[in-house]
Amino acid sequence: MFYSSVAHFVNKFFIRKRLNLIQRYGDGAYALVTGGANGIGLEYSLQLAEEKFNIIMVDLDSKGLETAKAKILEKFPSTKVETITANLCEMTAQEHYDDFLKSVDHLDIAILVNNAGVADYHAFHETSPASVSRTVQVNAIAVLGFTRLFYTRFMNREKRGGIINMASGVGLASNSLVPIYPSTKAFVKYLTEGLQEECKGKIDLLYIYPGAVTTSATGFRSAPDSTTPDVIARNALNSLGQDGYNAGYWLHDIFCSQVEAMFYSNRELYRFVENAAVEKTGLGKDLRNIAKEQ
Repeated sequence: MFYSSVAHFVNKFFIRKRLNLIQRYGDGAYALVTGGANGIGLEYSLQLAEEKFNIIMVDLDSKGLETAKAKILEKFPSTKVETITANLCEMTAQEHYDDFLKSVDHLDIAILVNNAGVADYHAFHETSPASVSRTVQVNAIAVLGFTRLFYTRFMNREKRGGIINMASGVGLASNSLVPIYPSTKAFVKYLTEGLQEECKGKIDLLYIYPGAVTTSATGFRSAPDSTTPDVIARNALNSLGQDGYNAGYWLHDIFCSQVEAMFYSNRELYRFVENAAVEKTGLGKDLRNIAKEQ
């Protein structure tokens, strides 16, 4: 069992090749990326454009979308790029998703990347009701809404479809420092796992659970185990059609596996290590500083 796991790990991150994605999902198809204006979302868009997909980017930041579009067209001028400015916090009813679908129904969308996400780093008792609603809405409800929107469409598509949902390493175990964000990411994990068997053969459903990534969401905080958005997007696309989950970075895969195993085998030890890590790395202070700026 141990050697099999090690072999799978080495193959996943260092040996195997990416599938021919455009051949798998259809020439001329579109990839839709939420939160596509910057960070990991922009990297997904750039790398999918490199794979010959046309791109639809959805984001609240309209100026950021235009900048991102220009970056894609500069590198891949033949790519068709659509931008949609949308506030996922406001997509609270089925009619909102129906209206969204009407705006893209004429396009052959083959890949959905549920990347948009928000985090509130306040202590739980200091978190406002509005912030709680925003975090749950964007990280969980919108992911469910977009997945449901394209799930049936992909099941009935002649070619197969692909869905990538962004979970998080902190969603593998409860977190006493920021409890709401990990809870929403745990929802994404279990939602994706619950659908994978049902859609097998028609939809490649993948969830990614990275650790620390240097983006605006983490205040561009860099740690010894952090990585960059391009690495996460690359490993995710390398796994699409071959795995159901991936940490997005080999070091995060090792770390997250250890954390999850410790959480379920020895809860007291897990809490001790969690508290020690927070104190030693200064993570708690960093997150509270970010919270003050929000």
